[in-house]
Amino acid sequence: GHMKVTVDTGLPMMRPLFIDFPSDACALPDPSDELSTVLIDQFMFGPDLLVAPVTELNATSRTVCLPLLPPRMLWRHWFSNVTYAPTESGRSLQTVTLETPLNSFPLFVKEYY
Repeated sequence: GHMKVTVDTGLPMMRPLFIDFPSDACALPDPSDELSTVLIDQFMFGPDLLVAPVTELNATSRTVCLPLLPPRMLWRHWFSNVTYAPTESGRSLQTVTLETPLNSFPLFVKEYY
């Protein structure tokens, strides 16, 4: 599967968003935009998982930027099963803020519907 692709191509399993979403505003942080720079630590783990680590001490929530997906695809939060379908709105960021209890963190999987 995905590890074979990593071995064969050198494409890392853990990679910045711009590899999978080269023209998405989520993947191209704007240094002049405070929110954009906060989102720079998000990454893909393989082609299907988006990880947004909680790195702030005592944080109770985390804002995540969800890149646009092809038609008939959406993002599903791994722990809550809540789905998100970002819509095209120019280059504005598609964000969602999630609670971050100790037993959950922002982890999303791409899915077809």
